[in-house]
This record gives sequence, C-alpha cells and structure tokens, in this order.
Amino acid sequence: MAAGLNLQPQTVNGRLKLDLSNQGLTSIPEEVFDITDLEFLDVSNNKLTSIPEAVGRLQKLYRLDADYNTLTSLPQAIGSLQKLTHLYIYDNKLSTLPPGVEKLQKLTKLFIGNNQLTGFPSGVCSLPNLEVLEVSYNKLPNFPPVVEKLQKLRTLYINGNQLTEVPPGVCLLPNLEVLSVSNNKLSTFPPGVEKLQKLRELYIYGNQLTEVPSGVCSLPNLEVLSVYNNNLSTFPPGVEKLQKVRELYIYGNQLTEVPSGVCLLPNLEVLSVGMNPIRRLPNDVTRLARLKTLSVPGCQFDEFPRQVLHLKTLEELYAGQNGGRKFDMVPDEVGNLQHLWLLSLEYNLLRTLPSTMSHLHNLRVVQLPNNKFDTFPEVLCELPAMEKLDIRNNNITRLLTALHRADKLRDLDVSGNPLTYPPQDVCEQGTGAIMAFLKQEARKG
Repeated sequence: MAAGLNLQPQTVNGRLKLDLSNQGLTSIPEEVFDITDLEFLDVSNNKLTSIPEAVGRLQKLYRLDADYNTLTSLPQAIGSLQKLTHLYIYDNKLSTLPPGVEKLQKLTKLFIGNNQLTGFPSGVCSLPNLEVLEVSYNKLPNFPPVVEKLQKLRTLYINGNQLTEVPPGVCLLPNLEVLSVSNNKLSTFPPGVEKLQKLRELYIYGNQLTEVPSGVCSLPNLEVLSVYNNNLSTFPPGVEKLQKVRELYIYGNQLTEVPSGVCLLPNLEVLSVGMNPIRRLPNDVTRLARLKTLSVPGCQFDEFPRQVLHLKTLEELYAGQNGGRKFDMVPDEVGNLQHLWLLSLEYNLLRTLPSTMSHLHNLRVVQLPNNKFDTFPEVLCELPAMEKLDIRNNNITRLLTALHRADKLRDLDVSGNPLTYPPQDVCEQGTGAIMAFLKQEARKG
C-alpha cells in the first residue's frame, strides 16, 4: 500500500468511492486497480501525467474525476468502462482523446474543457446519452456538423475556442437548456435558434456579432441572455416577449439606447448596459419592479440617471464612469434605495455625498476611488452595515474620528490620498490599525 495514503473506499450515497484528490500524487497506486467493486474514483488536483491501462479493470466505475492534473493522454482502456456515466478531465494537457470513446454509451457528462484540443474528439458525437458536454477553453477551430446526433444534450459549453461559426446542427438539439459559445470569433449565428424552445441560458459574449440572432426573442423559456462585448448597435424587435428573462447583459457594445422592450420584462433582476454610448435611461425603467442589480458604468449620461432612484428593489448599483461621462453629484433621493447593499461610484467628479445616504441601513460595500473628495464625507460614518470602503486616489488629508463607529468595517482602502491623519505609519498597517487609532482618538475627546 502506498505510504501515508488511505486506500480504503467509503460508501457515499450508496456508491463505493475512493477519494485520492489533493494528495500530490504523480501516479495512481497500483493497489487501486485491485478494488474491482469501486464505483467512483476521484484523483483530481494532483500531479498525474497519465492514467494506467489498468483502469480498465474497474468495470463497475460510474464516475472518474481526474480534473486539474497534467495528463497528456488517456488510456485506451477508458473505452471499456461500460458503466461510466461521468468523466471529468477538465484542466489537463490533453491534445486528443483515445479511440474508443464512442464505446462509452452510458456517458451522460463529459468535461474536457481547458485542455489543448485542436480538433473535436471523434466519437463524442456518437454518445447517445450525453446530456452535458463541456469543451471550453481549448483550441478548436470548428465544431462537427453531426453535433445534432446528441439529441439528449441539455448543456453545451464551447466558449473560449477559435470558432468562426456555430454549426446549424446546434439549433437542432431539442433538449438544449444551456448554450455557451462565448469568447470565440463569431460574426454570425446560424438561423434556427428559435427552435431551441427549452433554452434557459444563452451566452454569446466576447465575439464579433453585429446583431443578435433574430430568433432569440422567440425563446419562451429564456432566463439569462448574455451578449456583452460584441459590436451590437441595435437589438431585434420583440425583446418584451422574453417574459421569463431574469438576467440581461448587453454592456460593451455600440448601443445608443436601452433596447425597446427591456422595460417590459416583468421578471428582470439583473440589467447590465454599461460601456455603451447611452445618453439616458428610458423613463419606463422604473417599471422593472424586481430589478436587484443595475450596472451602468462607462455610459454617456448628461447627469446622474435619476430614474434609478425609483427602483425600490435595487440592491446593487454600479455607476463608475471610467471611460464614460462623469457625474459631479449624487441626488438626495439615493436615500430611497433602502435595499441597496453595494454602491459603486468610482471614476467620477464627486466632492460630496448627500446626507440622505445615512438612510441606507443595508449598505455594506461603498466604492468611491478616483473622485475629487478633498474632505472625508461625514455621511460615511453613519452607515451601520458598512463592511468595505474603497476611497482610494482622492485628495483627502484627514479621516474623521467618527468613522470608528462603523464597527463592521473590515476592509478600508485609503491609499493614494495625501493623508496626514492618521499618520502614515498607522495607515500602512491596514484597516485594523486605522480603526483602533480612530477609536483611541475619539476617547480623548
């Protein structure tokens, strides 16, 4: 038996499992392959460069986890594991899969992302029971047209490759619920996406699309649509038909306005429209009664978008203007956002904050770096829930002793300010030292 290793399997959820993950192994002990009743073998997070052919002796194996190693190949014996349903080999150095993969007829989940595949593994499209296929972050220039044979496929991740097109066969997968083709080189999308009637999540961000596939607005079950960082200047009509959409990410495009229909999405909780040349938000944005997160950084607003201040359910507001038109004030009505826990206003021209911010009893994270504050805003001392404050790169010379009352503050960043109080040596010791100093100074009166 390998020294120091526990090679005694445990029964987990009715299955015999041997967990050898995170052991620094450079090889799998030979004794493992004598445990012929083994059903689940986990050798992830080690330093393995290979798996021996002896793995073929584990004929009861239904799951093999070998993620996060340095495997350069897999044994052909993998194809003989007729009961295998789960194969996880994510984040290795595989350039191909062995012949015989198509024999794994019971396989339902295959994770081979973050390897060095330059061609799609032959045989994978002949796995009739495959439900989840993860081949992201490889070097695939194309995807096989016969992907349509995977009729049970529910989840397909092919993001982070070198695809210039998506095969039309993808739109013929009737059970597909999650599709990610992000971070490729796509300039178009195949027709027929509206046939994916079960699709819940669609990720096409980080490509070169100039338009959203028109069929997207005919997907009745879509909940997440992410098309950020493309070259979109328009949006197809009919967005309002996406009645189940909860999250919409369209930032980093060339949109001059929020697409018509977005404000009619009753279940929208996350709206990210930043880094577009948008000059104003539509007044109807106030109809988004369930919106929790709004991200509008880097836009070209003439002033702080006051419509935001009527979104009573808002919990996170990102309005930093690095690359956008900067605000010089925040309206008093920000105090109406009672559920807000994160407020990000970096890269603006703010010198003061409204006293009404003291009403924000749930505010935990405040981000104010790269503004024009000369004095520390007093209202920041009146936020009982504040845990993190970033006020870097301003012109503040003194902190207020009253800040010691923010007793939940654990992360305070005041770097890049010409502070003389507290002294520099205290500031260099971090948040704990600063808060202790302010508390001691307050006691002195």
